[in-house]
Amino acid sequence: MLSERRAQPAAAQQSLEECILNALSEDGVQECMQLADEAATDEVDELDVCLMQALSEDGVQECMQMADERRDASQTHLEASLSRESPPMRDAALIRAKAGAAAAIDGEREAPTALEQCIVDATNEDGVQECMQMYMGSE
Repeated sequence: MLSERRAQPAAAQQSLEECILNALSEDGVQECMQLADEAATDEVDELDVCLMQALSEDGVQECMQMADERRDASQTHLEASLSRESPPMRDAALIRAKAGAAAAIDGEREAPTALEQCIVDATNEDGVQECMQMYMGSE
């Protein structure tokens, strides 16, 4: 049965080509393409291959356990990536804060204010927030 499943993609491709060559109109070609799309949904995935190669009920259980572990790992990875802030976004916020502070410096003055200099010298977003609290809280 496994060799039959492996031979299906090649046979399906040949069948599609024959169908297209024998089509009498564009509608016929469209029908061939629809049939090929329907056949493509029946493709074999990793779990199917594992199940087909299983020699016993224990082998089937191992396949199911591996599929469950893969799904759980994917879900955990997705949840972890959604639960933390992306570092590039923090960097972008820092760049915007520094650019804003630099743009706010009056061109007629030679030196920036203490707040502006603190923001420009900050190494991360937390440093910018500390500057804001330190200088804005004292006004």
